[in-house]
Amino acid sequence: MTEFWETAFRDKQEMWGMEPAKSAELTKTFFVENSVKNILIPGIGYGRNA
Repeated sequence: MTEFWETAFRDKQEMWGMEPAKSAELTKTFFVENSVKNILIPGIGYGRNA
């Protein structure tokens, strides 16, 4: 399975878009405004917005 995803990400980098999701932009703003320094990113999804 690893080889499949390595190939997919290498060959189709635009698969999920080249810009962060709106939710990621809103979260970043919240973190900056509230001086958040540490966060935990659960190991879910494909990492686009991590």
